[in-house]
Amino acid sequence: MGWLIFTLFSAFFNSLMDLFSKLSSGKIHNGAGATLICLFAAIPTLIYLLVSKLSGQEINTSKEGILFSAAAGLTVGVATIFALKMFSTGISLSIAVPVLRISMIIIASVFGVILLKEAVSWKLIAGLILSFIGLFLISASKS
Repeated sequence: MGWLIFTLFSAFFNSLMDLFSKLSSGKIHNGAGATLICLFAAIPTLIYLLVSKLSGQEINTSKEGILFSAAAGLTVGVATIFALKMFSTGISLSIAVPVLRISMIIIASVFGVILLKEAVSWKLIAGLILSFIGLFLISASKS
């Protein structure tokens, strides 16, 4: 359960990111907003890297690690642009973000099972079915 605290902190800061992204929509070009988000995202990560290095931690790298990290960074930039475009349509935060996150859960689960050969259990299937139901209910609440 040690992973849970990191998950909760990540969820909190991702939710703040969504809130600030929604608040910025319509007040800045989506490309400029996405650029600023990604540039400022580098600040805490660089501080973390420097603190890790200064505290004596080994900063290991590999060609594969660099490649996948670069790909993740590129996809963060693309995802940020689409999230800002989503918010600029006027959709409410309380509908858009749950639909976005539930969609991410479903897609990530499919990636895990198909690409990473992760196990499929009845709990996973039940969770995905409930996710689809939740996705429908939240999407339908827009009207």
